[in-house]
Amino acid sequence: MTADPDWLAVLENASAVYLGPFGYAAVEPPELAAFRQAKLEASSHPEAVRKLQGSRSPAAALYAALLSEAFGADAKRSALQSLTSRSELVCVAPGGCSPFTAPLGHFAKSLLDTGDLLRGLPSTDHVAQPPERAAADRQAAFAVGDWLRGHLGLVAAVFWALAGFAYLLWLLLR
Repeated sequence: MTADPDWLAVLENASAVYLGPFGYAAVEPPELAAFRQAKLEASSHPEAVRKLQGSRSPAAALYAALLSEAFGADAKRSALQSLTSRSELVCVAPGGCSPFTAPLGHFAKSLLDTGDLLRGLPSTDHVAQPPERAAADRQAAFAVGDWLRGHLGLVAAVFWALAGFAYLLWLLLR
């Protein structure tokens, strides 16, 4: 028996499905890096994909269905069909600032019907991002704001110092 790949533990414990950089700071969560690695290695780790499919986490199940494409279109279709009756909510962040939350079965049906995770959803209501990501995004926003305030203050101080020096020089040379 081969050892489980590194990406398996990350995707098994995923609380959301990240398919691209997230938030206005384009954060790349660990799940995104693990999913990218898994897409490259899935065909050589079918047992890991099966293990992921058996996970109770709706995010892990959706990741497994997306990875099953490595075994052919029929395998992907079968994996998606097995999810259509699941009603647990899952958050999907396709990239950018707007994640979507809907029942797992809706995402599976959307992929089966339209070939796209989001296009076939019955509702396009945006739902807030997971709390831990929202807190990280707010913290990043404050850090950027503090940095800007600090640097703008420095620029203003240098400007006024130069203006004062120029005024004194003008007074002396008149």
